[in-house]
Amino acid sequence: GHISTYAMYMVYLIAGYPIAKGALRKLPAALVTAGAAVLFLLMAVYQYYTYKLGGDGVGYPFLLVAPCAALIFELFARSRERGPKRAVTYLAKIAFGIFFVHMLIVTALYKVVIPVGIHPILKFFIFETVSVGGAVIIVSLLSKIKVFKEYLFMIKD
Repeated sequence: GHISTYAMYMVYLIAGYPIAKGALRKLPAALVTAGAAVLFLLMAVYQYYTYKLGGDGVGYPFLLVAPCAALIFELFARSRERGPKRAVTYLAKIAFGIFFVHMLIVTALYKVVIPVGIHPILKFFIFETVSVGGAVIIVSLLSKIKVFKEYLFMIKD
């Protein structure tokens, strides 16, 4: 059967809690980094070909998205602890908000971009840059409002 994006989103929220509490801490950093990179690359290639064949691309119910997201969240959590760069630390701090807003943007993009007959690489670029970049901008702006920051995006100082 078909799993709705919103139902799958709840699975991500529930699964994200143990990751935030350190469930993946014992995995070697090289394995987490390589795993995230390989899974992302596989999804990008798959998404390109589904666009090329007229499909929708990759959604939250897609098999590789959950493990890739888990590894990326783990990388963010680890970078927050080590704090190698200010931008990475900031992204780690707002990662939940990015994930939350990203899903809303992707839902809107599907209604606008998928029906338009544009090249698959351009579709991929639009989905990746607009959804993630837009989410970063929106979360950065809305997190200046205390209620959004604390209760919607769950950002801690």
